[in-house]
Amino acid sequence: AVGVEAMESTYKLAKENLEKFKYKKYVELHNCLSTKFETEEKFDVCVSEIIGCIGGSEGAEVSINDAKKRLLKEGAKIVPYSCQTYVAGVCLEELVDNIQFHPSAVGYINNIFLHNGSPFDLRLALTHPPKNHNLFHTDEMLVEDLQFETGNSKTDFERFIKINKNCKIDGLLLWIDLVVDNYSRSIN
Repeated sequence: AVGVEAMESTYKLAKENLEKFKYKKYVELHNCLSTKFETEEKFDVCVSEIIGCIGGSEGAEVSINDAKKRLLKEGAKIVPYSCQTYVAGVCLEELVDNIQFHPSAVGYINNIFLHNGSPFDLRLALTHPPKNHNLFHTDEMLVEDLQFETGNSKTDFERFIKINKNCKIDGLLLWIDLVVDNYSRSIN
C-alpha cells in the first residue's frame, strides 16, 4: 500500500504509528500533495479523507479526479463513493441557546479580520445540531453532488429556496451526506 499525506505533522504521526504497530513494511508513506505524487504504478483503490464541512471545500473533487487520471487503474474503487452537501435556512437562536465565542477565539477572530482588512461574515461549524427538521425555516436543498467514483458530479445549481414560515432567518445550515461505497448507497 502507498500513503500520501501533505501535512508534515500528520505525516510524521502516521510514520510513527506505522513503526509502532509494525506496519512499516506494508505501507510506503510519502510527504507531499497527492497531485504532486509521481509513480508508474497504478492502484486498485483510492481512500481519501479530503472532505470538508462543505463536501468539496477542501478540493476533494479536483484531487480525486487527478488521482483517477494519473494514479488509478480503470474501474478502481474510490472511497468515499460520493458526498452530497445540503443547505437550509435557520434561526441560530432556535438552534443554540447561548450563542457566543469562547474567549480564546476572540483574539484569533480579530487577527483574521485584521489580516482581511475588515470584518466579514464568518463560516462557523455547529457540532451536533438538533436533528429536528422543524427548525428549518426553508426547504432543504442540494448544494453540491460530488460523485467521486463515477465522475458525474454536479456543483452548478441555480435554484430558488422556499421559505416555509414567517420567521427570522439569520443563518444557513449546511451538512453532508457522505457515502462510503456503492453498496451503502443502495441501502440508504
